[in-house]
Amino acid sequence: MKNNFLHKNIDRVWEIDFIRGFAVALLVFDHLHFLIAYIFGPAWKEVGFNNIGFFKDWYIFALNYWEGSLRHIFGPFFASVFIFISGLSTTFSKNNFKRGYLLLLFSFALSITSYYVMPDNFIHFGVLSLLSVSMLIWEFINRLFDGNKTAIIATNLVLSISLFIADYVITINHIPPKNSFSGVLTMEWYMNQFGFESPGDFFPLYINLATFMLGAVIGNTIYSTKKSYIPKLNCFITKPINFLGRHSLVFYIVPQLLFMIILALISKNFITGTLVII
Repeated sequence: MKNNFLHKNIDRVWEIDFIRGFAVALLVFDHLHFLIAYIFGPAWKEVGFNNIGFFKDWYIFALNYWEGSLRHIFGPFFASVFIFISGLSTTFSKNNFKRGYLLLLFSFALSITSYYVMPDNFIHFGVLSLLSVSMLIWEFINRLFDGNKTAIIATNLVLSISLFIADYVITINHIPPKNSFSGVLTMEWYMNQFGFESPGDFFPLYINLATFMLGAVIGNTIYSTKKSYIPKLNCFITKPINFLGRHSLVFYIVPQLLFMIILALISKNFITGTLVII
């Protein structure tokens, strides 16, 4: 058993784990401060932070972070890196259909739960929904061509380029949506339907599916051998981040749930006196 465990870690492409782990750590940081800036912070502010300076300073920091130019530049960038690496990782997964299906069920349950817990900031079409749909589309194409790598890579490359172009054309020309379901496809159509950017976790399908598919194409070409290109750079410094990357979905989901619970308890016991967040 021990030898199998060691062999499993040796065979992993560590640089992919590292990039994914670094990106997910930043996304977790991002979500924590979203909760403080827009979910819990306003309720804290209404009661004067109960005269506790630390929570006031934390709220101001979170608000400045979320409304600052640095976050608006690097936030989408690292989210795209996470999605790209997730696409690239389809190369290494033994069952993308199972992963996508289970993730779709979980993301659906998470969206419903968020609607009842925080209806003004619920998860519309979050990154988990995006990843699950992307995995299922990738697997559909894979099965359609019966594992023919050339056809699969060519199809996904054409799909990726087409989606990038479609999103760009729709955005630049302000093309209106065709129906009520179009809002999930582009940010332009979402804004057209709702008049504002999603206050919750929202990842429009076109641009992000294109990013995922591009990652899948790169994974199935550059990393077709499933071997690291820089194995000697993997060391004790990189391993904690690699661990995050190996279990990225766990570290993406669990901290958000823990943050909600911990911040609600902080509110009740130290600030507002209730579990009500907004």
